[in-house]
Amino acid sequence: MVIIGQAPGQKVQNSGILWDDASGDNLREWLGVSQQTFYDEKIFALIPMGFCFPGAGKSGDLPPRPECAPLWHKQVIKSMPEVKLTLLIGHYA
Repeated sequence: MVIIGQAPGQKVQNSGILWDDASGDNLREWLGVSQQTFYDEKIFALIPMGFCFPGAGKSGDLPPRPECAPLWHKQVIKSMPEVKLTLLIGHYA
């Protein structure tokens, strides 16, 4: 399963671990999986819309940079032919 979410927030940018925040806790609970299972790359591929923290705006994080997904997503997903499901999470995904 591929999970595509928004660009990483500041906490995730600092830790270097995607979904290492409250939204990740909620997602793992919703999926009914442990943290160990969630980060098993044989089961889940975690791909952000942007590959860097886009910065803070007036009322939260800025949207993902527009050039990231078109530039990288096709290449990344093409390298995973065994994917059976892609889950898009968030407005920008």
